[in-house]
Amino acid sequence: MPGSPGGGPRRLQEEILDRGECVACGLCTALCPYIKYAGDVVRVVYPCGREEGACYATCPRVNRAPAAGGAGPETSIGGDADFGPYRAIWWARAADEYRPAGAQYGGTVSALLGLALGRGSVEAAVVVRTDGRGRPRPFLARDPEEVASAAGSRYVAVPSLAALAEARRQGIGKVAVVGRPCQVQALRNWRGQEAEKDAWLPQAGLVIGLFCFWSLSGEVMNYLERRVEGPVLGMDIPPERVVVRTAQGEVSLPLAEIRPYIKPACQSCGDPTAEGADLSVGSTEADPQWNTLIVRTPRGQELVETAVAERRLELRPYPEERLPLLRTAVANKKQRVLAGMKEPVPAANPGVIRRAGEGQ
Repeated sequence: MPGSPGGGPRRLQEEILDRGECVACGLCTALCPYIKYAGDVVRVVYPCGREEGACYATCPRVNRAPAAGGAGPETSIGGDADFGPYRAIWWARAADEYRPAGAQYGGTVSALLGLALGRGSVEAAVVVRTDGRGRPRPFLARDPEEVASAAGSRYVAVPSLAALAEARRQGIGKVAVVGRPCQVQALRNWRGQEAEKDAWLPQAGLVIGLFCFWSLSGEVMNYLERRVEGPVLGMDIPPERVVVRTAQGEVSLPLAEIRPYIKPACQSCGDPTAEGADLSVGSTEADPQWNTLIVRTPRGQELVETAVAERRLELRPYPEERLPLLRTAVANKKQRVLAGMKEPVPAANPGVIRRAGEGQ
């Protein structure tokens, strides 16, 4: 495993994993063969003895400072304390022929990934797809059809960056990554490591961040299956409730029922819109056929402009009356973190709280 100063697997286990601070980003499992995961649980399974390692230095719970690359003042033409650096904020949705049948919202992420794969700017995409039991798992999509098979919202913390190891085994040099804000931070941390020059992992040629105010532990799936008495085929989290899709139809549950399954580390995360990504995607809370799209870097802007030119993506100006609602939700989240508050569910506009995967 490429080394970095500051700590190694022992400190990772003691300070992060044993204390329940892990966000299940999955990067450490891609970097080190002695770190494994099961569901959203990550553990060091063998004491390699290294006192310093990239597993510790890249952990988003250890290093939360911006690293070189990604969105930042040098790549944006605007920004503010709420949304971070950005070039534009739009409503966006995929054209009908580029929107997968399983897309839960506007299909923006799927359309952009399909374009990036089709034009060869990336060779694969790190996403999340459900297995035969309906459980979300890391997945490496190699073409637009496989991207479409991963469409739909995910609300469970999945260590999808583990798929970078599979990309390396397949000899893939450049990937697109779709991830939560903590996963975007992990990638930024990796960019800041000298070891990246050794091409230990594929280069992230495109990073799409998903709005995320908190995510759920994998145990929530067991609870929901007991609660609805059958397999969970899908779910959504509109304001103050959880809608679970089953073979018999939809079941609506109070949001309070899943609050105990929020991962503890999410309470101290102050980046709900993935400020270090090339593009950030969330819901609109006003129209389920559209996404919120934040364009942050020249790379992200170029891809969006190409998608619009090829009629794969439609954009609308972000409604002036809606922007303050999103801004308030984001600002409140950051203020709670700064104040050290422990309340895991946002007080303002709770429907914005968790939209991982919604852009697909």
